[in-house]
Amino acid sequence: MGYVIEIGEQPEAAIKRIAKEQLADAGQQLRGEGREKREEAIHEARKDFKKLRAVIRIVRPRLGEDVFQTENAAYREAGQLLAPMRDSYARIEAIDVLIKELDDVDLKKAARVIRKQLSKEYQSVRRDFLKNEEPVQKVLAMIEDAEKRVDDWLISKSDFRAFKKGIKRVYQRGQDAMAVAFDEPTNIEHFHDWRKRVKYLMYHTRILMPLWKPILEPYEAQLDQLSEYLGNAHDFALLYEYLLSYEAFQAGDERHVLAQLDYYRAQFEQAAEPLGMRVYAESKSDFITRLGEYWDAWQTAQP
Repeated sequence: MGYVIEIGEQPEAAIKRIAKEQLADAGQQLRGEGREKREEAIHEARKDFKKLRAVIRIVRPRLGEDVFQTENAAYREAGQLLAPMRDSYARIEAIDVLIKELDDVDLKKAARVIRKQLSKEYQSVRRDFLKNEEPVQKVLAMIEDAEKRVDDWLISKSDFRAFKKGIKRVYQRGQDAMAVAFDEPTNIEHFHDWRKRVKYLMYHTRILMPLWKPILEPYEAQLDQLSEYLGNAHDFALLYEYLLSYEAFQAGDERHVLAQLDYYRAQFEQAAEPLGMRVYAESKSDFITRLGEYWDAWQTAQP
């Protein structure tokens, strides 16, 4: 049915359905159903686990902290088990983004030399990962266990109060993370933490999209754009640190490529600031009150 609450659905039924759909999709991806490329399947499965971590956050106060911590730890571990191949591939994606940004012919050539090395390393990581079936089998077993636990979730409220405290918490933590990131702009982990909060809010907006699509759809799109800026900045920072270990890339045009990575990382972070100020412009109380009013109007409009 999709990653949204449907007309006539109670919050508990919607959350359980959405969670089960994400678990089922992750299982299908890892079993090779519906995807030809293994890279895409792993990536999609990891996205499912990130979306699941958002699902439990929107009802975190209602689930209870013990249940939340159990589920969050399981979904985090599942994503980490699938990370090695994805992390290696992300370096290639980052250098591809940089190559598109570069205008200098010599720098593009040097960046392609780096890409060739990253691709070679990725093929080695991919071979090792696919040769060892244990991580995927472990994740599939974890999915089966998680599907059984979903049935035991209890969400006591049948109206917007089921989501209110969870969304409010995520919104506030996003505001706080943004402030910390720009207070210490040299700390890449602060920007990474902010991005996680942005993604959670984006997924919460998606779940509640039917409340008022003409307003929430553009808002979700801006959160997605903000996440992309922060994601590119983080990927560039990680690739920069990774390439510093290569002496060959610290001289000549390759050294200038490293400088460009650092430059564009800062550019993406700067682009994120005004957008972040806009998407977090309201106080947490005003933001949640507005969503509550959308909910009431949506309920009134339902037959």
